[in-house]
Amino acid sequence: MSDRTADLVEGLAAPFSEPVVRLGVTGLARAGKTVAITSLIQNLLHQGGMPLLSAMGGGRITGVHLGEQPDLTLPRFAFEDHRDALLGQSPSWPESTASISQLRLSLRYRSGAWLKRAMSGDSLLHIDIVDYPGEWLLDLPLMDMDFHSWSAQMFAAAEQEPRQSLAKDWLETTRRTDLNAHWDERDAKRLHQDYTDYLIACRHAPRVKLSLLQPGRFLMPGDLAGSPALTFAPLPLNPGQALKHGSLAAGMAKRFEDYKHLIVWRFFKEHFARIDRQLVLVDLLGAAEGGHVAVSELQDAMVSVLKAFKPGQNAWLGPLLHGRRVERILFAATKADHLPAAQHDALRRLLTSLLNQAQSRAAFAGAKTSVMALAGLRATLPATATIDGKTVDCVSGIPLDSDKVEAVYPGHLPRDLVDLRALSPGAFEILAFKPPSSLEEIRPFPHINLDRALNELLGDLLQ
Repeated sequence: MSDRTADLVEGLAAPFSEPVVRLGVTGLARAGKTVAITSLIQNLLHQGGMPLLSAMGGGRITGVHLGEQPDLTLPRFAFEDHRDALLGQSPSWPESTASISQLRLSLRYRSGAWLKRAMSGDSLLHIDIVDYPGEWLLDLPLMDMDFHSWSAQMFAAAEQEPRQSLAKDWLETTRRTDLNAHWDERDAKRLHQDYTDYLIACRHAPRVKLSLLQPGRFLMPGDLAGSPALTFAPLPLNPGQALKHGSLAAGMAKRFEDYKHLIVWRFFKEHFARIDRQLVLVDLLGAAEGGHVAVSELQDAMVSVLKAFKPGQNAWLGPLLHGRRVERILFAATKADHLPAAQHDALRRLLTSLLNQAQSRAAFAGAKTSVMALAGLRATLPATATIDGKTVDCVSGIPLDSDKVEAVYPGHLPRDLVDLRALSPGAFEILAFKPPSSLEEIRPFPHINLDRALNELLGDLLQ
């Protein structure tokens, strides 16, 4: 059966089956995706902590349970393991997920429409949460590039700071490698590993925190770690340079094409094409710590994400989706609990400005987009402190490197994008906190705006 026929059959069967909505959740730049999903599930299973989800605030949700895994070929999101890490005697943040996973929540609710309620009683909605790395979306531009143009772009980026200082080992390995030599897998692995180490440094080095890192699977390989399809790296080639048959350069170019068609294309076809609503988590505070280059790269990453949700711009992606389109996209600036409540609106406005410019660059239109500030799990409480004789709003929590509660004044966010882009690395710093020690297995988790986010994405389906 062709994909188009399968979609048609599914569409015809839908009116006679239980309704399902596929909620994609992804993150850009260490945005706290695993914690947010874990908290979302916990708060739906143990009601009372999400009053701004209209169906829950109105008392219309009558039951929530973990449903049967909808796709037996996908790993299940390890909710219980992530929750237990947060509930331990020494609570710890769960390990980040490095691949795609899925989990079904089944909600029973009373419709707010009296006629529907009178005719059918309680309604059922299955929410299939699809967790995938945002890095995979950033590979979309590769589909329109050949190996020469992609390599040129990567080397041009590596000539600019802060990348240049981090790329020294990779560039030196490349310089010492004979690109015309006969293909040797060991040479390919060395180049790949040094290039991957460079990408990791761009992401994690202190006061760097860059976002536009390709290929995304080099950072989040999932079950493809070590596979030949991932064993390549950009090379210093001249435009249109002929590649000697059987050489290292020719082999790298072939691996690049294999990566595009075996990995990137398959992800969009098998998973991305089925998403109905999308939550994109953005670590804008982390980018602010990294300074103007990190902020600029974060916006470039948002442009790539938006283009993925506008399939008409991509000759290969439009036919692949068969007319399907994500209906709603919410961009959320995470870690709002690191700021006093009075600054949450400033965080939202900064992300809104970044998104508006990204939408203009991507010529984006179609899906409904919205923006908010959010904390999937609140690790701090409001506090005040006296600084230079003045009382200022702070947050209090337990820093990662401490065992004592401290009141922390994070400073003021920049007022607008001009000031945000003018930041130098380290000019704005956010302290990392431990998870709160007061969490309970049978109670909802504290959060900021998680209920508002879910209402924005799914509230219309629970009316």
